[in-house]
Amino acid sequence: MNISIISETISGIDWQRITEDMNERGYALVLQFLPAQYCEALIREYNISHLYRKTITMERHSFGLGEYKYFKYPLPDLIQTIRTETYPKLAPVANTWMKELNIERQFSDNFDELQRLCHENNQTKPTVLILKYGKGGHNPLHQDLYGDIFFPIQLALFLNEPDDEYNNSVNVTVWPRIV
Repeated sequence: MNISIISETISGIDWQRITEDMNERGYALVLQFLPAQYCEALIREYNISHLYRKTITMERHSFGLGEYKYFKYPLPDLIQTIRTETYPKLAPVANTWMKELNIERQFSDNFDELQRLCHENNQTKPTVLILKYGKGGHNPLHQDLYGDIFFPIQLALFLNEPDDEYNNSVNVTVWPRIV
């Protein structure tokens, strides 16, 4: 897997447009972010247990219908690269949101600083996860926070093609409206 392709993709994104979309709508779309072979690799690795620290069967906990797994450290190179290279692009958006929401936290533009802050606050487990749904699968609206330190933006990577591998699906994201 050539990680430099991901770095090039991230640097080629129109981050001004992403910022504007996020501030106007609360989300932004980046199409064709990962090459198909990278998506396929992540899907293939789903059953490699040593990559994950915990598996959750959603229906067992009334969390929905499906399964998700939390990655463990060290994260796969692909995931770590996406985290470290998108974070400085998104930190200014997060800082604007925190200010607008009157939350007194500002984020450095360096991902290692955020991770250091989390570790200093006993938040030492990675929260990166991968979800797997079957027919009728769903995950109800919820908010996962694992301590006082949180970054208010999530990246969701869809590894399958809509209409090719699933259909009639809806992704709903809710955020506080900044007025």
